[in-house]
Amino acid sequence: MKSLRTSQRGASFVVVVLGLVVIVAIGLIAYKVRSNTLSSSNSSPAAVVAEPKTIDSRSDLRAAKHSLQTDPVGSDLDGSQLDSGINTLL
Repeated sequence: MKSLRTSQRGASFVVVVLGLVVIVAIGLIAYKVRSNTLSSSNSSPAAVVAEPKTIDSRSDLRAAKHSLQTDPVGSDLDGSQLDSGINTLL
């Protein structure tokens, strides 16, 4: 009876080609995501940040303090959502 031997001479070539295809696909996906992110962030900025004025007098300091105290920073944030998200990870 004759033993069956399979030739594996071309297997390394196939593995290299498949590896290159995977690397090129990942690169193309990353390029598309990055270009979409850059184009969307350049077209409509979320917030325009103005350069702060220099504080030269007490009235400027009072106005800045009032502005900081009345700005509702973080009033729309819900801490329970963060807690539930962290608990699902643990």
